Amino acid sequence: MAKILAVNASKFPEIIEVGIDSTIIPVRTEIEFHPMDIRLNMEYMLYLYAYDIRGKIDIPVLLNNWDDSSISYIPQETEDDLLGKICEHVIAKTKIQSINTELKLKLGILHKNKHYDRRHLKIFAELIPAVGVASKWSEAFEAGVAH
Repeated sequence: MAKILAVNASKFPEIIEVGIDSTIIPVRTEIEFHPMDIRLNMEYMLYLYAYDIRGKIDIPVLLNNWDDSSISYIPQETEDDLLGKICEHVIAKTKIQSINTELKLKLGILHKNKHYDRRHLKIFAELIPAVGVASKWSEAFEAGVAH
């Protein structure tokens, strides 16, 4: 019953050197908790996913699985790059909580021989309660068909 009020990244570099393995970006997430969350000391996992958006935003599909959640997307006309992810354990203690994290991003690594002039960062936040839904894909397998 929590609500994400705001997600704000800061200190994004103006110039990114190609080949740099990672850059740390401070992210502040504001969350509002329902009185019942506070009374129960409700536990959540806060996921932050950083994307380089190319054109329309791809539709994110999140497989909720508490501390082992993952994200994929349904691509639109362009393919966005997932640049980083972080997961933080959160306990509802007060009505409004600010969660400060350091998101490690792979900004200077180019994928699939792509060429970039600029990065267009957006952060997708998801708050998953301990009593929520759990989802997971199996490993892929193949079977022959008898004729």
